[in-house]
Amino acid sequence: RALGAELDEMAANTQQAKATRDKFAKEYQRYARGSQAKVNPFSERDIDVARQNYLAQEASVKSSAAEQKQIQSQLDSLVLG
Repeated sequence: RALGAELDEMAANTQQAKATRDKFAKEYQRYARGSQAKVNPFSERDIDVARQNYLAQEASVKSSAAEQKQIQSQLDSLVLG
């Protein structure tokens, strides 16, 4: 498969991972804000799960971006020699 197509696919994967990360970040922020209320409507487990989801997705974004950068480097070396 052509590196250009792989690069396009990884760019799309990175964008999707970022969108999911942003969704999880907002969810975690909502839980964190709720935990500061006088009466916390969320369990500690709910808050921890939201935090872990966000952190896992942040790692996924970093991994996807690194793969994208690696493919870009391979493509650049082929084009630029």
